[in-house]
Amino acid sequence: MPKSMGCVYWQYNDIWPGMNWSSVDYFGRWKALHYMARTFYSPLLVSGLENIKDGTIDLFVTSDELELHRGKLSWNVTDLAGRTLRHDSMSVPLPARKSEKVKTLDLQTEVKNQGANGLLTWLKLEVDGKTVSENLVLLALPKELKLSDPKLASSVKELGDGFLVTIQSATPALWVWLGLKNADAKYADNFIHLMPDVPQTVLVQPKEPISREVFLGELQVRSLFDTYSPA
Repeated sequence: MPKSMGCVYWQYNDIWPGMNWSSVDYFGRWKALHYMARTFYSPLLVSGLENIKDGTIDLFVTSDELELHRGKLSWNVTDLAGRTLRHDSMSVPLPARKSEKVKTLDLQTEVKNQGANGLLTWLKLEVDGKTVSENLVLLALPKELKLSDPKLASSVKELGDGFLVTIQSATPALWVWLGLKNADAKYADNFIHLMPDVPQTVLVQPKEPISREVFLGELQVRSLFDTYSPA
């Protein structure tokens, strides 16, 4: 028997409004889990399994495709200011319908120098020069990271019935999410990770038409840092 026959998560939707573990709320709005599910169910996936005690990360590639692919796996270990401590890449086979461990990163030296809560490991998988999967691995719980204010900045461009919001940060910003104060909207992506000075653009389509001026007043851009209690 294989180690795993697949996985499901509980639960998809709500039957009444409330705070629970569903990934879509009663009104059909996506929660963080629903955006994450699109990532962790990617047919070509890079992931990392951390061993906090040993200071190591096992790197895995997974393919749900029916044919063999070859890819390039890259990793970039940074501190919480975004400074690169170690980076490298390797060619990896992606056998059909398999998940395989391809490398173990030994970060004991970095843990000794920075602390387990001072490291971020960014993973990227490319096939034919196109990024098919990205991931972030921590060696500490998110609440234990000593993040600084990422100084999130955004710009807005009107596009049809929606708005293109480009966001960037001065330091790593984790689980960045967009929201509108008093309006519902559809977001092309949300709860994303930002590297310093590497902008990302998200299409936001409000449920009801609004002007750019109103949209700018409604827009909120927050990250994990904003959930911390003030010191």
